[in-house]
Amino acid sequence: MGRKLGQHFLKNNAILDSVASSIDISGKSTIIEIGPGHGELTERIKIRLLKEDPQKKIKIVAIEKDPFLAAELQKKFANEKHVTVICGDARSELKKIADLISTEYVVLGNIPYYITGYIFRIIGSLRKKPAQVLFVIQKEVAERIVANPPRMNLLAACVQVWASPAIKKIISKKEFSPPPKVDSAFIELSAKEIHVPDSYYQTAKIIFTHPRKTLLNNLSLKISKEETEAYMKELGISPRARPQDISIAQIFQLTEKIK
Repeated sequence: MGRKLGQHFLKNNAILDSVASSIDISGKSTIIEIGPGHGELTERIKIRLLKEDPQKKIKIVAIEKDPFLAAELQKKFANEKHVTVICGDARSELKKIADLISTEYVVLGNIPYYITGYIFRIIGSLRKKPAQVLFVIQKEVAERIVANPPRMNLLAACVQVWASPAIKKIISKKEFSPPPKVDSAFIELSAKEIHVPDSYYQTAKIIFTHPRKTLLNNLSLKISKEETEAYMKELGISPRARPQDISIAQIFQLTEKIK
């Protein structure tokens, strides 16, 4: 079932240990794991919490879509009252769980490639975002997320606005079973204390509508070319600038102008 759902199970114990040890549990109430699979990472998190959180104040919530794997995990952790296994799709379950949490929490997991974009969009829209995100994702996607001008892109603009990302380790495809076609990366994101209006994301989408065209041409799809030129001049942005040249601060400034 794993291959059918796009799951590639991480088999390198050292990397699993590294992910578990990277969790900042200070002040956290909940650890949400997406796609626990056979529970290798879940088990390591549990062992760490037994040492550092003996009163079991921190809860582990594991979301597994595969019914067979979810049933096996429920049996495995049946006697662990602080571990809850939910059989469901993280794309719908994550928001439900996060909306019930009022304190700081962590989201982590070895994310199936095909849902990576969805998961980041969901986290970006959450009322209360996780204080820390630890994901194993496709290397190319991780590199896009951490990109800065002159390699800015829509994904980076939509993620970096609410979090500071850093690639902690590149992981060879050989470390997975079954092995994917590409390498992966272990990425950490630390949340920023900032409210991001929907208008920011709308502006970002307009800016990156046609990445190869100039910023001026793309923004002119929303407002007149004359207005666009005036705003860009006022903000000190070159009329020849392309989307990949713009910073998050400038997207915010343009959002205010367009609004």
